[in-house]
Parts: sequence; C-alpha cells; structure tokens
Amino acid sequence: MNIIEEIISKFQHFNDSIILSFNYKYDLEKSKKNIEIILKCMNFQNNYIFETIQIELEDVKYLKILDTDKLNYLVPTSICVTKNKEEYVIDFDPINYDQEIQLNPKSEFLVKCTTINYRNIN
Repeated sequence: MNIIEEIISKFQHFNDSIILSFNYKYDLEKSKKNIEIILKCMNFQNNYIFETIQIELEDVKYLKILDTDKLNYLVPTSICVTKNKEEYVIDFDPINYDQEIQLNPKSEFLVKCTTINYRNIN
C-alpha cells in the first residue's frame, strides 16, 4: 500500500478536520523547503475517533495560499491528496462532487512536494 492509499484508507479525505498548525521551514543544509502540518482528523479505521497527526511535506516545489476570509483554511471540508509523476499534490480547497474529491484548478490553498509522511502524535 502506498502512502496515498494508506492516508485515504485511514482518514479518507480529512472530512471535518481542523488544521492546528502550519509551519513552513527552510532546510539550509539541504536547500529544501518543508512544511509541517498538525491536523486533528477522524480515523475511519479506529471507530471514527478524532486523532492528532503530523504531516510532513518535504522538498516543497510549490505553495499557494491566498489570504482570504475563508474559514475552510483552518477547517477544510476535505483535502485532496494525489500524485502526479514525481510529486505529490495536496489541495486544501478541492472540488467536492458528492463523494468524489478532485483537484481544484482555481484552488486557493495548494502544496506540491516530492515526499509526504505522517505520524500519529496523540
């Protein structure tokens, strides 16, 4: 099972999650940009219990955050995680079609990176 399948299996599309922190870091030694996100989200494999997880987005190639008054930046209705070629795309402002989540070409909150990891920090 790859990382995207594992994430979707456990957290689906992060429905009703809460972003507790978003930390953008530059690794001077490796010349790489990284993002650390602390997220409160429901684990669908653990009786729908809310857990706190840390998501590491490493070697960030693209970051887009438009400063608006939208609440969904802190409480996204869903998050779309996909992989295109050699990079992961994480869309915090995806298009929701009933149960289907798709990347939003006009997304206001999007990250592209080469590596994604997560861990439970409860």
